[in-house]
Amino acid sequence: MHRAIWYRGKRKDNGEWVCGHYYEHQPPMQCMTPKDYVPEKPKSYILQTGFADWNMPRPVDFIEVDPETVGQYTGQDDKNGIGIYEGDIAKADIYGKEFAGLVQYSQGLGLYYLSDMARSDTELWICEEKEVIGNIHDNPELLEVE
Repeated sequence: MHRAIWYRGKRKDNGEWVCGHYYEHQPPMQCMTPKDYVPEKPKSYILQTGFADWNMPRPVDFIEVDPETVGQYTGQDDKNGIGIYEGDIAKADIYGKEFAGLVQYSQGLGLYYLSDMARSDTELWICEEKEVIGNIHDNPELLEVE
């Protein structure tokens, strides 16, 4: 089974969401520096490529994004065909009960979960009728428990 590995992040220049490949640029290490030297911080980019054919040059756009907003594609789409990414807030039907939760990745298990304050984490793939209703960066109020 082949799954596309895509990322999404908010542009630093205008705040719009972009999707593509993720790249974190580490600044070069300095061996000898003046006393007032302030090291550069790593920069996060989403890379997008243009169409190329028959050995034509393929332009690559490096779009700087806020690293706090970067999330990986889960490999699943919601009921409307919208890709589900880490950091999305989705509502789902789980065994006949509907709830909303945050899409998160579990490093140890390699699975995506839908979790909220009212119940334990649920593996995303068992959720029926998933629908993205927002994301943690633009709509954090959607996760507030009433």
